[in-house]
Amino acid sequence: GDMEVVFEDGVVVKALAGAFKKTTDSLFSLKHVTNAVLRGEGRAVLRMNKKDYLDPDLYEAGEWRHCVSTASPVNAKVQNLTLESSGGDGIYVNGAHKVVIRNVTSARNARQGISVISARDLLIERCRFVGLRTAYGSGVELNNVTARNCLFADNVITKAYTNLWCAAHGAFWPRRIDGGWCEKPDGAYTETVPATARWC
Repeated sequence: GDMEVVFEDGVVVKALAGAFKKTTDSLFSLKHVTNAVLRGEGRAVLRMNKKDYLDPDLYEAGEWRHCVSTASPVNAKVQNLTLESSGGDGIYVNGAHKVVIRNVTSARNARQGISVISARDLLIERCRFVGLRTAYGSGVELNNVTARNCLFADNVITKAYTNLWCAAHGAFWPRRIDGGWCEKPDGAYTETVPATARWC
């Protein structure tokens, strides 16, 4: 805990080719930490090798080679970063409490721009989720999760599974989109989120 990692303007952190053989490997992980920050200055990029991970001759199939993976972080921040070309999600959030994801661009990742499995007091603000199979996936234990002023564009599915999860589990969780907007690719399934909407 009590750690800050700063990526200077122009830095590109690139995953080592041929590495990340475990399906659960991630480029960066915040696991069981308190007061941890991953922060870019200017334009900083965390880039993986999605094309390789999707090649069955090179890698075991899996959707979990994330750019940033979190497990039970408390009072953590991920901000001012571009996360791209992972074998899973741009950012994977599980067990988060008081976490802020701000000014993050998640682009061209293999699974989702962001997956939120469980979280309390999570703020996703001024983020861009673009060029993805699914922009946003949400889980089953969410409380006070807010996305504000985020852009979802050029994705096969823009809004993803939130309402499906609610219907499947017969429960209602407080989720908000405040001032968010969507752009829809032609011919793809999307659901436009109004400027202020409550999911579920």
